[in-house]
Amino acid sequence: MINEKFTVVAIDDEESILINVEKKLKKFFECEVNSFTDPDEAVEFIKNNKVDLILLDVLMPKKSGFEVLEELKNDKITKDIPVIMLTVRADAEAIDEAFERGADDYIIKSSYENEFLARVKRILKAKKMERELLNYERDKVALQLGGGIAHHFNQPLTVLTMGFEIIRTILSNKHPEALQEIERYLKMCEDSTERISKLVDKLSSLKKYDTMRYVGDLEIINLSVDNINNKKED
Repeated sequence: MINEKFTVVAIDDEESILINVEKKLKKFFECEVNSFTDPDEAVEFIKNNKVDLILLDVLMPKKSGFEVLEELKNDKITKDIPVIMLTVRADAEAIDEAFERGADDYIIKSSYENEFLARVKRILKAKKMERELLNYERDKVALQLGGGIAHHFNQPLTVLTMGFEIIRTILSNKHPEALQEIERYLKMCEDSTERISKLVDKLSSLKKYDTMRYVGDLEIINLSVDNINNKKED
């Protein structure tokens, strides 16, 4: 069994087929199955959700599977999602058309069980490898970015720290009354600089990180000092 959870969309005008497909998939794979008898509703869902695999019937009354496939492959949001065509048509012409329009596989409904599961497994395994590669590249970029930030921030932070002391010394010698008035603000600036300095120190040796929700579906690296401390202790 593939352990990572995937999202699958099944499109077929026959409810019984969808029920059967969902049972088979959930029995052998960790996946969420979203079933649709209406192809337009399915396409709308696919465009607005992260989908790993589409199972698409060829013969449907409202819109053929080939038309749906073409629509998906012509949309930059959905064009890279793997599609397996499910059909009773076994003729060479239909199979050729499916692959010409961008299908990843073509399964005759009468041959379901073992062949169906094997082909789904092949595509989901490839999807898992793709995810792992993307995660590796993302982690690599994030950690390189952390090191770069640390490298470029160290010198300005040193200048700031020295600058506060120079300002304090000059005011103490020449304008002690002014120093009393701005000491609180100098301390605020020093505290903020120290916080940034601690964060930069952690970034320079960061090995792990997690993310936090920012706006909408966007996630950013969680750079709170407490979070980084916890990650380093793991």
